[in-house]
Amino acid sequence: MSEQECSNHFEQLVLDHVAVLYAVALRLTGSPDDAQRLTQRALMTAFRFQDTCTEATRIKGWLLTILRKTFMSERRPAVPWPGGGSARSGPPGGCGTQSCCGESGGVC
Repeated sequence: MSEQECSNHFEQLVLDHVAVLYAVALRLTGSPDDAQRLTQRALMTAFRFQDTCTEATRIKGWLLTILRKTFMSERRPAVPWPGGGSARSGPPGGCGTQSCCGESGGVC
């Protein structure tokens, strides 16, 4: 198959599951508008990473995992760290542990 044919095939496989994705998104969000936005973001992610989905038989589970992770990452509260920062951005100035940031020169 050519690259274009593969892309078209992948697109068709994904489109076969859009109704299921929307139904799950609606259960997660409770709002039709939020469910539509969540479904769109999950589909954009799926198309961006379509080369990582190697088995067409597992595409539904792969898509639902993307949807769930997208939902969870957007709903995660921005819990403040002691001294600044948040759960999304991390503590100010790195993690503060010697094992990854200290004298070894590692980056968190």
